[in-house]
Amino acid sequence: MQSIGFALVGGLASWGATAFGSSVVFYELYRPFPEWILKGLFAISAGVMLAVSFFSLLLPALETSEEMNVPSWVPTGGGVALGGLFVLLADFILARMNFESWEQQINSDR
Repeated sequence: MQSIGFALVGGLASWGATAFGSSVVFYELYRPFPEWILKGLFAISAGVMLAVSFFSLLLPALETSEEMNVPSWVPTGGGVALGGLFVLLADFILARMNFESWEQQINSDR
């Protein structure tokens, strides 16, 4: 039962941090941040994303490749290549979609 309490507290702490971090948007609506603060926030978020991608994606892939006797560059390089192809495909598809006609249809239905 104690582990359920720890999980609940951890989940609520995670929720609270996410809610607080996202609530900064409401402040930005009324008083825009100076450019140097935005650059700092972008730098912090880029560092967090790099750390998350390494510890949550690349490190497990490297460990799994060692267990499977596969060269370590295969899962990491394959993941990067597939991710790049997905971004290119999404860019190709989204560039050719006509969102203005969708907006006109939505507004005409009202």
